[in-house]
Amino acid sequence: MAMELKIFDIPHFLNRKGYTQEGLAKEIGCGTSNVGMWAKGSFPGFNKLLKLVELGMTMEEIFGTKLYKKFILPSFEKNKEEATPKSENEFEKRVCEVLVKHLSNPSL
Repeated sequence: MAMELKIFDIPHFLNRKGYTQEGLAKEIGCGTSNVGMWAKGSFPGFNKLLKLVELGMTMEEIFGTKLYKKFILPSFEKNKEEATPKSENEFEKRVCEVLVKHLSNPSL
């Protein structure tokens, strides 16, 4: 059985990419305490989230396995014919933007 990722799975990302909390904090320009808070369930702001995506954080690591499979993957598969590496990156950035907006204002 495949491992199921939780929403915003920083520990999985750190392990997969070989980062320590300190190394990641330095790479994206924040404090180690921020990364520690994210590992405990907090969510970063939009700019830090985009930096994480640029470093290779996957949509599954951001949304968790259940949400990714239910909402993100079907949407991407539907538009697959238009997906080039550039458009996939733009898609990921747009998804992050919508997510951060929603987290900032859940009534949207």
